[in-house]
Amino acid sequence: MKVIVTKPFPGVRDGETKVTQFAVGDELTGELASVALAEKWAIEEKKPRSQAKKGK
Repeated sequence: MKVIVTKPFPGVRDGETKVTQFAVGDELTGELASVALAEKWAIEEKKPRSQAKKGK
């Protein structure tokens, strides 16, 4: 899953130890993306319709 940050927040990327200040527009994946989505700090990136149809 890939999400786009909608509200700035500090967090740690998967496998890292250093805290990063994420800004609006940043793309996240993995566990951090799931947390950001659950906390409403990000929205899920939508696939363009042309790519979504190819996946069917």
